[in-house]
Amino acid sequence: MNAPMRSFGFFALALGAALGLASPAAMAQQDRGGGVGGAIDTLNRAINPDQGRRDMSGSSDRDTSRYGRYSDQDLRDESSRLDDQSRQIERERRAVDDEMRRRGMRR
Repeated sequence: MNAPMRSFGFFALALGAALGLASPAAMAQQDRGGGVGGAIDTLNRAINPDQGRRDMSGSSDRDTSRYGRYSDQDLRDESSRLDDQSRQIERERRAVDDEMRRRGMRR
């Protein structure tokens, strides 16, 4: 096998592995409208949590918490994401409670 074909094979394998890892995350993101792009962003933040954060403050007093290095926009984005996630969990909890009630079960 020549070098270009070997390189292409390696690239295809790496891309397939990345898509395979991103697929479950992509499905989870689609409920919130993030789609594949949102899944890739989530995967990137999981792999590189500090990279890409827009830190405009430069102050050391904000660095005491997990979110101390986040910019104001990053904090708003994270808050919005958590609100969406909380609403989804509440919907799922109500659905489970309704089904349990329908079956005559208690929590």
